[in-house]
Amino acid sequence: MTRFVVLVALVLQAVFTRLAVAQTAAPDTAADSLRRSSRLDGGWLRRLPVDDPRHALVLVPGVRLSSSDIGITPTTSLLIRGDATGRGNVYVDGALMRFETNGGAGVELAPNAIDTLSLLTGVAPASLSDAGGGVLSYETRSGGPRLAGGVRWDSDEPFSEASTVGYNRIEGNVGGPLAAGGKLTFFLSTTLQGQQSSYRGLYAAKIPAFLPAGTDTTVDQGGNPVAVPLLENEASGLRRPLDWSTARRGHVKLAYRSGASRASLTLIGGEIQQRTFPGSFALVPAVYMGRRMSSAAAIVNWQQRIGAWRGGPLRFAGAAVLGLPVSDQLVRDLRTNSGTRGVPFFGTLPDLAQAYRTNPYGVAFGWPTSGYGGTLSDVAERRVQGRWGVTWNRSREQRIGIGVDWEHAHIASYTSSIVRLIGTDVFAANPGRLGVFTENRFVLSDAVIDLGLRYDHITPGGEVPIVPSFISSSGPALWNPNAATDDTAYANSVARVFRKARSQSVFSPRLRFAYPVGDSMDLQLGFSRTAEPPSWSNVFGHSNSDIAFTNVNDLFGRDVDFVVTTLIEAGVRYRRGPAVVAASLYRKEVPRYVGRLTPFSLPTD
Repeated sequence: MTRFVVLVALVLQAVFTRLAVAQTAAPDTAADSLRRSSRLDGGWLRRLPVDDPRHALVLVPGVRLSSSDIGITPTTSLLIRGDATGRGNVYVDGALMRFETNGGAGVELAPNAIDTLSLLTGVAPASLSDAGGGVLSYETRSGGPRLAGGVRWDSDEPFSEASTVGYNRIEGNVGGPLAAGGKLTFFLSTTLQGQQSSYRGLYAAKIPAFLPAGTDTTVDQGGNPVAVPLLENEASGLRRPLDWSTARRGHVKLAYRSGASRASLTLIGGEIQQRTFPGSFALVPAVYMGRRMSSAAAIVNWQQRIGAWRGGPLRFAGAAVLGLPVSDQLVRDLRTNSGTRGVPFFGTLPDLAQAYRTNPYGVAFGWPTSGYGGTLSDVAERRVQGRWGVTWNRSREQRIGIGVDWEHAHIASYTSSIVRLIGTDVFAANPGRLGVFTENRFVLSDAVIDLGLRYDHITPGGEVPIVPSFISSSGPALWNPNAATDDTAYANSVARVFRKARSQSVFSPRLRFAYPVGDSMDLQLGFSRTAEPPSWSNVFGHSNSDIAFTNVNDLFGRDVDFVVTTLIEAGVRYRRGPAVVAASLYRKEVPRYVGRLTPFSLPTD
C-alpha cells in the first residue's frame, strides 16, 4: 500500500511539473530554480471539472483541502505542508488579498479571469511578509493583439434530481487592443454561478427536509385553539429547499506595455450569497439563516527598467437597526451597557421558545415554535497597501534589491444574538504595517544563493481593556457612571480602563540555495523564520464586552507576542526530457495561538 501511494505522488508531480516548466520563464542559470513554484496555466485550469480554482491545487504534493466543501462556498481552505488552515497568503497581480479580521482571502477569482495560478510551498522571498503558510498567487488575464471573446454555460439541470443539485454557471469575457500598435489593451470577464442546494454527501437524497405547508388541524388546549402545522417533506432528490447559493464575480484589466516598461490597472469584485436550510427552526420563519460575503479591490502596477545608473442582496434582521458596519457609537453603547447595547432587539422581542410538540418528530425540545433569535454577524474591512522596490543587476554573479511596503486598514467586526446580550462581540480598529526588505542573489561557480532579510513594524491600531471583561464594571473610581451621556466622562473612563494595543517589530531572515549535479539534477536547500501575526479578531475579540453581560467562558483577545514559524527544507529535482521529478524533505515548526487561563487582579479591589 505504501509503495502505491509513493508512485501516485511521483506521477502527479512529473505531469504537473512539466506543465509548470512550460509556463516558467528561462532561469538565470541551469541551477536557478529557487523561485520556481508549482503553476497552473489558466487555459488548462478552465478545462478541469472544479467549481473553485483552489480545488485544483490538491494536485500539488503537500497540499490538501481542509474541508469537504465543494460547489459554491467561501470557506474553501487549503492546508499547505501542515500549516494552520487559512494562514497562506493570497496575491492577485502582486497585491496581498488577505482578509485581516478573520483570515482568508475573501471572494476568490473566477477561472475565466486567471492567466496563471502559482503556489509557493517553500521558503518565500523577503519581499513577501507573513508567508510562512505558503503563497498563492494569481496573475489575471490581459487583452491580446486582436479583439476576442467567448461565452460559456455549464449546467446539471438536464439531469435527474437524484444526482444533481441544480448547478448553473454562465460566464463571458472579451479583450483586445484599445490603441494602435497594441500597447494599451483591455480585458473584461464576468461569471455568475448558482446552485439550488448545497452538496451534502452520500445518501443525502434519503434525508427528509420538512417545512410547514399550511395548517393540518386545529385543536383545543385549555380552552384556547392551537393550530397544528402541516409538515411536508420538500426535499427532491439531492435538492433541499431554502439551501441555495449564488456567486457573482467580475474582473477588468487595463494593461500598457512600451518596450521594457509595463503598467496595469486591475479591478476585481465579487459577492457570494447563501441561504441555509432551517432544519429544526423550520417552524419559526423569523430566524431563517443566510450569509453574504463581498470583496472588491483596485490594483495598480508599474514596472520600469531604468538601465545603468551613474551615481442586492440578502437583508438580515437587525442590521438596519444598528446601522452596521460598526460605528464608534455602537462601541460606546456596548461599553457603557446603554442605548442599543449592541443588540438590535434587546428587550423588545421575545426569545425563541417551544410551546408544543408540533414538529415532524414529536420531540419536546429543540424545535422552537415562536419567538426570535439567531446570530447576526457583520465584518467590514477597507485596506490600502503599496509596495515599491528597486533591483540592481550589478553583474551576472550578483543582484541586489531593496524595497519597502506599507499597509493601512480599517476593520469593523460585529457578532451578537439579535435579542440577547450574551456573547456580544463588537470592535473596530485601524491596524497598519510598515515593512522594509532586501533581497540579494549571488552566483558562486554554479551555485545560486539568495539571501533575504525583512523588517516589519506592525501597529494593531486599537484598544484592549487593562483587565479583560472589566469595563463599566470596573467601579466608579475608574468608570464614570455618566459615561453613556457625557463625552468628557466617557473619554476619561476609556483612558483609565483601556490601553493601546502595543506595536511590535519583527525580523525575518530568508536563505535559499541551489547547486547543479550534472546536467539533469540540482540540489536545493532553504531556511526561513517568519513572523505570523494573529488575525485581528484574535487580538480584539470581546475587548469591549463587560463581565456584567458576557459569558465568562468566552475567549478574550490580547496583544500577545507574535509567533514565529521556522522552515528548513532540502530537495532534489531531476529532469528527463520534458518531465521533471522532484522530491523534498522539510521540517516546519507550526506554533498556534491558543487560549489560556490568566489571573488578573480585580480593578474594584
